[in-house]
Amino acid sequence: MPLRIWESIKNKIVSKKIKVLFYNKFWDKDFPDYNVIGIPDFHFFYEQECIQDADVVVFHIPSLEVDPQRLKALKKEGQVWVYWSFECELHYPEFEQNEIRSLFDIKVTYKTDADIHVSYLAQYRLFPWKMEPAAKTGFINAFFSSSWDKSGRYDYLGEIMSYVNVDSYGKIMNNRGREGGDPYPGYATEEAGHYKTAAISRYKFTLAFENAISKDYVTEKFYQPLLAGSVPVYLGAPNVDEFAPGDNCYINVNSFSSAKELAGYLKFLDSHDDLYSEFLAWKEKPLRVEFENKLHSYDMFERFIAIVRKKFTK
Repeated sequence: MPLRIWESIKNKIVSKKIKVLFYNKFWDKDFPDYNVIGIPDFHFFYEQECIQDADVVVFHIPSLEVDPQRLKALKKEGQVWVYWSFECELHYPEFEQNEIRSLFDIKVTYKTDADIHVSYLAQYRLFPWKMEPAAKTGFINAFFSSSWDKSGRYDYLGEIMSYVNVDSYGKIMNNRGREGGDPYPGYATEEAGHYKTAAISRYKFTLAFENAISKDYVTEKFYQPLLAGSVPVYLGAPNVDEFAPGDNCYINVNSFSSAKELAGYLKFLDSHDDLYSEFLAWKEKPLRVEFENKLHSYDMFERFIAIVRKKFTK
């Protein structure tokens, strides 16, 4: 078959499908080729300049380098726009203005009431939550490297470090590297993940401070120490208990009037192993039903396809 005839046929096939444009990359990750999945009534593409050809446009808000006001001129009548972000909206207030928010028809975020709820917990659904904790040789650790701080976490970190020893492995207030002197290898690589998990498993407590404080914004900072058998000392979402795998498995910074009081409590637990062990007892009990439901929620991409398809079904 001549190429020009094939191109004509292919274009007619595509024109009958729901055309989805991923406008910008999710951080620095390459676009997956969703077309290989073979969803019959969908066609995915990634060329920004073809935005007027799209039925659906997906914007990854954290890495979107477009002035929000300019977006208004880009939207074609009848298009469905998707706001996609795992991060807290407090970092992107310019997208929270009513006139900008109204441009988006579907919101994919960490909020439990979003059109599609994106849970940080989902990435840990196959992990061994009941794994026996390792022996503890360290007291308190911290892994902070990002400059993002809408929660006041770095002021609090500095204050608590004035009262108690904290082994800080990240770029922020660093005082520890790998054994042997090598620095911690960052936070966005598989190697870093393995190293971090092994390190925090040896500590009684892990400072788990979110970069922003908002309802439902519970990230890997809370889950990683729980998995590794360390007790999270948590600063973040006011409803964090709704995301906990069991009772009495973390310490909430907001339960204390000051960093000094919190430091005193941690030192007290450090000298009373019987009381400390109560914070690990959840691993010997069934996981909370609500936690299990969050852990095994159905696939996010499937939900996205279902919602978009429904919008275009007449």
